[in-house]
Amino acid sequence: MHTCCRQVKDFLDYGRSLHGEIQAFYDNLNEHTDKERLKMLLGYLSRHEQRMEESLLRFEQVTRKEILDVWLSHAPRVSIQDMIGQCGATEGMGLDEMVDVALKFDAAMIKLYRDVAEHAADARVKGVFQNIVGMEESDANKLLCDVSAMREM
Repeated sequence: MHTCCRQVKDFLDYGRSLHGEIQAFYDNLNEHTDKERLKMLLGYLSRHEQRMEESLLRFEQVTRKEILDVWLSHAPRVSIQDMIGQCGATEGMGLDEMVDVALKFDAAMIKLYRDVAEHAADARVKGVFQNIVGMEESDANKLLCDVSAMREM
């Protein structure tokens, strides 16, 4: 689903709000589980989303105003609640299932930013969103490495 015509700064704010929703989802699950490894993973995932939210804020702060003010003719949208429903995410999930959900969230965010980059008419805007895609992909790879280490504990 997409809507037309948002400024770059508004889309970055939207991205931050999505990461905030995902973080709240992880925090809620963390409050309702007594599985120690799952609690550790959920805490890690929550911090990951907080870092992504903060990274987008830094992107916004260091990006020139004339780029932030550019209008996007293609501004896709996602629903975190729909994604949660599609993933079948529940309080009783195990560690591997939760990792799968986290990777699906990451993939959806990467797809969202890549979609904006691919449709951006302005090369500077395209560059901003390609950088965000790179940051998201790097973080997803770090997640996989960290989860592997967590499993060995």
